[in-house]
Amino acid sequence: MKFLFSCLCVSLFLLTACGDWMKPAPPASLVLGPPAGSNPIGSNPTTENNPTQAPAKLSNFGDVRCHSDQHGMFNEQIKKFLSTSFNPSNARYTVKCAAKSPQTWKGGFFIKGQVSFRDEKFDAQSQNQSLTAEQNSFLELHIADITGRSVIHPIKMNIDTYASVVQGQNASLVFRDQKGKVFLNGSVKPNKHNQLIFTGAFEFENFVNWTGSTEGYKGSIGTFTISACHFFDCSE
Repeated sequence: MKFLFSCLCVSLFLLTACGDWMKPAPPASLVLGPPAGSNPIGSNPTTENNPTQAPAKLSNFGDVRCHSDQHGMFNEQIKKFLSTSFNPSNARYTVKCAAKSPQTWKGGFFIKGQVSFRDEKFDAQSQNQSLTAEQNSFLELHIADITGRSVIHPIKMNIDTYASVVQGQNASLVFRDQKGKVFLNGSVKPNKHNQLIFTGAFEFENFVNWTGSTEGYKGSIGTFTISACHFFDCSE
């Protein structure tokens, strides 16, 4: 009996001491590849390899990819971005940079959103428009590891209307929640199939880290690309 009691105590001690590395961090809450029904821009090998074929219809999901010289840093920057909830040193997932198509894994960093404007719509031909975003505009982030498992529940952030500017075909947008900010600085331009895309730099600034400290990480993750008129409320 004493022997069983001793074994139980040792087992409880080991479970407590090893708890940090035994827990999945962060939890895999649901399974997805690219989000259901999506066709992220640039991931259609048939269209890419056969330029005479009709281009694929653009999805309402876009994606974030690493800068060409930062393949090795992509996963680490995502861990820092998510460090408001999890210690990046304990996070055991891998989100690879989708640099070429077709990619051989299911995961990635996917974005979608909707930006509407007060009494106006985005005009893809205007170089002089100056638009103010409505407060109900939002950005949604989906991040999945190389197995296709979500590494965190989708993150929805509301626009900071006072810090966001749309001038002509250029936009500097700020989205925020209680943990931090995301900056999308880019422009609208046609791709090689003459489809309008919004593309630019994806940057972040965290207000806190996993301990609740006010000293959060900030930095750049890569380049975002999304269908302009799935993201902006466009005129006909």
